[in-house]
Amino acid sequence: MLLQNREGEVINVQGRPTTKRKAGEEMNPTDKQIKEFWEWCLGKRVENRLGFWDECGDFCEMQSNPYSQRVNTSHHEQALCYLEEDRPLSPEEEAEYRKKFNEGRIKEIPTRAQYWLSVPLIDLNNLFKYAVPKLDSFGLRRQGKWKYVAHACLGSIEVYDAKDKDPALALFWAIYKVTKEEA
Repeated sequence: MLLQNREGEVINVQGRPTTKRKAGEEMNPTDKQIKEFWEWCLGKRVENRLGFWDECGDFCEMQSNPYSQRVNTSHHEQALCYLEEDRPLSPEEEAEYRKKFNEGRIKEIPTRAQYWLSVPLIDLNNLFKYAVPKLDSFGLRRQGKWKYVAHACLGSIEVYDAKDKDPALALFWAIYKVTKEEA
């Protein structure tokens, strides 16, 4: 999913500018690659969902949010999300939804409680929190003034020379390549 930011740049859902790159230049991950990466890291299915950000900073999925009275989708956006919680409604929750349904405040009574979260941004904090612990070994070093080189090892698979100006992207590419070769 590609969007346009305030500066007019085309960006992917992770907020990074996307441009066509020449051979040998750094490359930003596509939405498909981000999706595959976070599915591996989180161990959960990742989907592109339509929704909006509420006052608490949570992503509310449009299709399953019974509180949403919005029909105009101009304030909604696509986001890569994973299902954090999926459970049957408790009797108290069901009673609350039934009351709101009877008052005409919602259109239908959901049968399950689902809590969707947006996938984390690709930054060093999130990579060290979710991805690096799954590796057997890794390395990240600066090469010259403006490049970082990363390597990752998972089982018998090792990837060296994942390079980028951004250390997080260098590490992302090393981990991503290892996971693709593992599959």
